[in-house]
Amino acid sequence: SGVAEEADALGALRLRGFWAANLEPVWSLGSELARSLAALGMFTQAAGMFSEMRLWDEYIQTLVQLGKRSEAERVVRERLDAAPTPEMWCYLGDFTEETRHYSTAWELSAGSCARAKLALGAAAMRRQAWEEARSELRCALGVKAHLAEAWYCCAACALKLGGKEEEALADLRRVVAIDPEHYQAWATLG
Repeated sequence: SGVAEEADALGALRLRGFWAANLEPVWSLGSELARSLAALGMFTQAAGMFSEMRLWDEYIQTLVQLGKRSEAERVVRERLDAAPTPEMWCYLGDFTEETRHYSTAWELSAGSCARAKLALGAAAMRRQAWEEARSELRCALGVKAHLAEAWYCCAACALKLGGKEEEALADLRRVVAIDPEHYQAWATLG
């Protein structure tokens, strides 16, 4: 009985030190492992882990990397039925190339999903609707002002519109302030 009491006391003493070890939760370690596998190109294993941990964004991106776009779209539609999020609406827009899905994402996010407005701006640029594209990109930049490529596209739209050279110059200055190595902005400024 004395040996058992001594073992219990030692166990209790070790448990006090356990909490000081600052171990990561198992789900955190699992997600880190899955991201590492994906970074190493082991997409099949990473996809399985992402699915098990319900890390839907990463799972969808991994499926796309594996060339399984139809399966990724199916997962997106399932997630939209279960719990619609702006990110899932953006994924659906990516898969279907329908801009209405990005508009839905923007509305659902209450104006905080920059990705939706960036996609709407890109779609407007493809249609050569420069004023609309500039407006959409400006909305995205209102949410995330550090996106150098969006500032560059705003400048390109201003130049295409004509008569807005000063605005284009201001946008290009923003680009090089954010990304001093943005060669296209430097070339346009020079």
